[in-house]
Amino acid sequence: MKVPNGSDGTPSVESTEKVSLTDDEIVPNERSRPTSSLDLSANGQPRYSIQKLREPPNVFHTLGASLLGSTGRQLENGSDRGDHIPSRQRFQQRDQGRLGACPMQPRFDWKRLGRSLATIGRQLPHVCSKLITDFGTWLLDSFSDLVRRSSAFVRRYWVALLLLALAGVGLALLGRLVFEPLSWKGWFTFAVLLLLLASLICSWLPTEVSFAYAVVTLMAFFVISPAEGLIGFSNTGVAAVAVYFMVAEGVYRTSALRTIFRILLGRPSSLLMAQVRTCLPAAVVSAFLHNTPTMVMMIPGVQRWARFNGLSGAKILMPLNDAAVLGGSTTIIGSSVNLVVLGLVQQTNVLDPATNHVVQFGIFSITKLAIINLAACLVFIFVFSGMLLKDRENVVEDVVEHPREYTVAVMVREGSPIVGLTIQEAGLRALKGLFLVELSRKNGNLIAAPGPDTVIQAQDVLLFAGRLETVAELYLIDGIIPASTHTRKLSVQMHRRRLYEVVVSPFSSLVGHTIRETNFRRKYHAAIIAVHRGGAIVREKIGDIQILGGETFIVEASEDFGERYARDSDFSLVSEVSGTERPREDLPHMLAAGLFVVLMIAFATTGFMSIFVSASLATIGMLITGCMTFRQAGASVQLPILLTIGAAFGISEAMQVSGVAAQLSLLIVKILRPLGSIGILFGIYVITALLTNAITSIGAVTLTFAIVASKGTGIIYLTQVNVYAALYTMMVAGNCSFMLHTGHQTNLMVHGAANYRVSDWLKLGVPLQLVSCIVTVVAANFLYRS
Repeated sequence: MKVPNGSDGTPSVESTEKVSLTDDEIVPNERSRPTSSLDLSANGQPRYSIQKLREPPNVFHTLGASLLGSTGRQLENGSDRGDHIPSRQRFQQRDQGRLGACPMQPRFDWKRLGRSLATIGRQLPHVCSKLITDFGTWLLDSFSDLVRRSSAFVRRYWVALLLLALAGVGLALLGRLVFEPLSWKGWFTFAVLLLLLASLICSWLPTEVSFAYAVVTLMAFFVISPAEGLIGFSNTGVAAVAVYFMVAEGVYRTSALRTIFRILLGRPSSLLMAQVRTCLPAAVVSAFLHNTPTMVMMIPGVQRWARFNGLSGAKILMPLNDAAVLGGSTTIIGSSVNLVVLGLVQQTNVLDPATNHVVQFGIFSITKLAIINLAACLVFIFVFSGMLLKDRENVVEDVVEHPREYTVAVMVREGSPIVGLTIQEAGLRALKGLFLVELSRKNGNLIAAPGPDTVIQAQDVLLFAGRLETVAELYLIDGIIPASTHTRKLSVQMHRRRLYEVVVSPFSSLVGHTIRETNFRRKYHAAIIAVHRGGAIVREKIGDIQILGGETFIVEASEDFGERYARDSDFSLVSEVSGTERPREDLPHMLAAGLFVVLMIAFATTGFMSIFVSASLATIGMLITGCMTFRQAGASVQLPILLTIGAAFGISEAMQVSGVAAQLSLLIVKILRPLGSIGILFGIYVITALLTNAITSIGAVTLTFAIVASKGTGIIYLTQVNVYAALYTMMVAGNCSFMLHTGHQTNLMVHGAANYRVSDWLKLGVPLQLVSCIVTVVAANFLYRS
């Protein structure tokens, strides 16, 4: 094809950039590479257009150029055969097919490679020196930090470490004098046990973490196999503990216990009657619903009830806790300790030496002994606790310098238990951090700062100012509802409502409008019940309050409000107020929960089903009937307790496998055999009780069980003591953690709730522990004879 030429004999060129091109402008380089494309002119003849393509530098081209020398540079610039031809003519000839398409073969530039390697060789010592210096600096900093932390640890726990060292030396000497030769596994297990006890006593780590570290260490050094170390997590006793947490949660969510306690508690005439009315129901309920969930349910209500009746919470909560713990010990299903021992007995297949039959427990097997202990301890509590315990106020309010105060209006509903009582009698002046500003009658009369003798009437509106925690507590008082009509118009069921703290964003579309104008309830499906405005008391009706940026509200909404509006642009913060979930209050669900519990107990007692299966069926029934949700059931299971129990089984197995349990059993028998069966039982109680108060009840019984009932080497096989007397004594002692607040999880609950001190636990706990020890040992020796 003949290419049409221009006036200068060159092909006609048309630039897409509408500029005249010279040879210099179309010379290819790294930044601008000309290309040609075939186009048709107006008369149908082909013509050529040259376009400038702006391309970024190619790193691979640059790298090739550095290694291939001039040939590489030619390739980088897009050159091939014919580079000596002027650029415009070269385009012509290439398009007409005169130049070959085969490029030149690249030539490797060895000199350039050598220079690069030489440069790297010169820089390498400097780089290595820098790396070594940085690593050394990091190592020194880490070592100095380790030394600093270790010295602080030693200064803080030097007494415990000294006692631990002395105990190690003493055990080594004792082992040489008394113990049969132990293998290295036995001595290693001894060392791990000492460190575990030290960690638990000094609270170096959480209980479950300490047990987990101990069992993993024993598995890592092949003292026990993984199957032996994790045997507790497949035990039905451990699973039963988890299921009973769910059963108790289902009962709590139906308000069945709340209604019963409201009837039983009433208005006591004295401290003694108040203790009787709280302790006896707690003991009975704990026997069937597990003592830990029972205390979780009772503590807030009993605190409000004590304030309502002008009683000291400190003189109520510790006796209540002791009664719940003692009541839980009266049945196998009443406490984690009893269920753990049941699981250990089933796992070990403990034999009764007298009959050579496998030991079996029913729900009420321990009841005779535990009831005697319960009665004796309650008598002591009723007589002496009022003298031994002091009145203590909760000092949480004192440590908050500037609490955020809210204004909240509540209404006394028809049929409320506080109707007809004075403000003092209703306990509305005893709410810490909450001040009654005014009272508005149904007829419009307004009483500012009402006195303690003011009588409360139905549909009275009470205006309070106070802290978030006390506003939430006021929200849960029976017979009081938010005064705002918006809360009654919410479509959400009462048991699905929660309180949320909401901070209005300064850039919110709500700012400058009243709550009524914003249609807050319909827009957010929530009702405002309290307002915080810089500590000022807000007396306007909720709907007339003008919203300001940065203002804080407490709103009542559904359980998913926080998820839906956490990132809403109208709010700077949305957070749920803990402990504001209302239980159901309808009769059908109360009856359903009660029926499931009765059937559970009946099936387990008659032997028709195992404890675990009957409790599982009760849980499923409560979920199906809506007594609780799956989320509530899952949240009720206390995973730290389950982890502690599962790991403790592994520790007990290690003591038996390594021979440690057998040697300790021989030592105890040698010391206490001259005292007979009652001396052996006394030793079992003392060892278990001391470990229970020093570490935890679950850890105590798992360690003691290895000494008492190891197959063929336990105390029950080396002496004539009755197997049931020994095991029941150990179980009762494991439940009786009276001397320290660290012995049981419920102890910790009431310790903070009533602001107790360690001296309070010792004053009541030590004599109570002695009473329990004497009564339990004597009764067990009398009831269960070989």
